[in-house]
Amino acid sequence: MADLFDTPEYLRLSEIGQLISATIEQKLGFRKLWITAEIAGLNIRKGHCYLSLVEKDSNSTYPLAEMRGIIWKTQLPSIEKKFTEGGIALKEGIKILFLAKVNYDVRFGLSLMIDDVKTEFTLGALETERRAVVKKLKDLQIYDLNKLKQIPEVPLRIAVISAEDAKGFEDFSGTLIKNVYGYKFKIKLFQALLQGDNAAPDMVRQLHAIQFNSDLFDVVVIVRGGGGIVNLLCFNDFRLCEAIAKFPLPVITGIGHTTNVSVADEVACHAETVPAEAANFLIEKVRNYEEHISEIFNDIINIASEYASEELFSLNASSQRLALLTQKFVSGETNKMSSNIIKLQYSYQSKIENESRNLLAFEQKTTLLDPLLVLKRGYSITKFNGHAVKDINDLKKGDEITTVLGNGSIQSTVTK
Repeated sequence: MADLFDTPEYLRLSEIGQLISATIEQKLGFRKLWITAEIAGLNIRKGHCYLSLVEKDSNSTYPLAEMRGIIWKTQLPSIEKKFTEGGIALKEGIKILFLAKVNYDVRFGLSLMIDDVKTEFTLGALETERRAVVKKLKDLQIYDLNKLKQIPEVPLRIAVISAEDAKGFEDFSGTLIKNVYGYKFKIKLFQALLQGDNAAPDMVRQLHAIQFNSDLFDVVVIVRGGGGIVNLLCFNDFRLCEAIAKFPLPVITGIGHTTNVSVADEVACHAETVPAEAANFLIEKVRNYEEHISEIFNDIINIASEYASEELFSLNASSQRLALLTQKFVSGETNKMSSNIIKLQYSYQSKIENESRNLLAFEQKTTLLDPLLVLKRGYSITKFNGHAVKDINDLKKGDEITTVLGNGSIQSTVTK
């Protein structure tokens, strides 16, 4: 039975490290290789950039491989410049194609010493991912859903997803508040992360919060102050874009980019490149409505004025016709009256003349019957007690009578 305390043959750690290093140098020498990997972590110390590089397995939560990469400070500025010129940033979460030498140090282990990068690969990988998200949304037939939403004619109640200290939110809210027309917008901020791995789920949570009170708002606006392509990767996230596409209210984006369009921009009801322009879009909507109402009001005024003018013209014409008819009627009645007056005058004149003639004849007849004239012709009147005696039987013997002649009277006593 072997002694448990027998010491087997062994290698020191440094020796195995040297063996590994020698093997790598034998196989690879000082050759540099083009390698693809995703940056899982990034840390800059004393001007050097230390990267955690991984290759992910789409069917597993664990990476297929993980190694350390180093960009010395002498190489870092030129590599960062290439990323900047490509419109992206050197940071976590992007895939890179880099030129590196494999190095093994017995103290620090295996490292990939990075000398150069091809940013076209990174841009291509990001675009491939972006197109995959667009295809998935279209396959689910939700890509155009939010675009079909009708933005209200007067969108004054605004739910904003942004960060309170973000330059984009400051530009957006400031533009709305200071609008030259004096419109009063009601703005409520729903704060969320705007970049990084947690940004997309955070914005989705805020969309759910807004949806819970959707009757309080007219539109949802998502704004941030811009950034590189990598900073805006969260706006290509399928979960966020799906939530925007399905949202019951119109969604407007003003993410702050000037070149690349995110998937969130594509599925939103309306997209502007910068937050201030998103605000101006809403102001213009209200302005267009106000001008439309003004045009309708002016049309009503013009129609009413035209109608009043027509009615006034008609009234004047009717008034003139009435005046002419009245004048004609009065003239006719005046002529008729004049004719009647003349006839009446003539009738009365004739009547007066007839009556005058009748009166004259009566006077003449009366004159002929005048008792004095009769008496003067030889006639007399016998009176008894002041009354003419018309019957002899009215007298008796002894009565005193008066005989009236033409030129006097005689007193007598009846004897027989």
